[in-house]
Amino acid sequence: NAGIPLSCAAVIQEKEGMVVAHFTQLLKSKLEGEELLKEVGDFEKIKEHLTVRLFPSDYVTTNVDSFFVFRRDLEGTYTVLSFDLPSAVTNVKPEQAKLWGKTSDELFAIGFKNTFDKYMANIEEVKFAENIGLWFFGGNDVFVTTHAFDLDRYPQVIGKYGSLVILPHRQAMAVYPIESLEVVEVTNKMIAAATGMYKEGPGSITPNLFWYHEGKFTNIPYTFD
Repeated sequence: NAGIPLSCAAVIQEKEGMVVAHFTQLLKSKLEGEELLKEVGDFEKIKEHLTVRLFPSDYVTTNVDSFFVFRRDLEGTYTVLSFDLPSAVTNVKPEQAKLWGKTSDELFAIGFKNTFDKYMANIEEVKFAENIGLWFFGGNDVFVTTHAFDLDRYPQVIGKYGSLVILPHRQAMAVYPIESLEVVEVTNKMIAAATGMYKEGPGSITPNLFWYHEGKFTNIPYTFD
């Protein structure tokens, strides 16, 4: 370091310290997660870590029942029960869920509540294609699209005739409240957006366009060329 100016040496030392601290925290989180999973049979200790996330339907194509605990709520996706651990988000295995003696509905209810309470959605109204307004849900976590199951909490995103919804990847969801025949124009534009964002990722989920109305999702089939 003799030839390095003191100011540069200080910066290098600071960066090295940040790198060491980062990987130390990663290791600590990993060990904490491993210790937690050793007690996976104790539901009272594990239940606060249950969450729910979405995966594309091609994520697993065979032996799905042995791979994770899931539901089929939105066409083209899996709704999956997960552990939100200090170091990572991992899927709950069917053999783990059997230890708890709970129904699937009970587990998903807990998972949804934990997800919505811990990961509040970042919502903003944006102008989309010629001043058409829609609501964008975004964030840096993997649970953004899970908020599709909590839309009624956000009355501003639901129109008189329901809403159009796209969930192209894990960090983005867009919702258009349907109030008028403007929806005819919006539909094509949202299809194009869903297709493009699905291809870009990260964590692509589905290019499908859904109509949300009275608590139910209906897939609107289309061809794109």
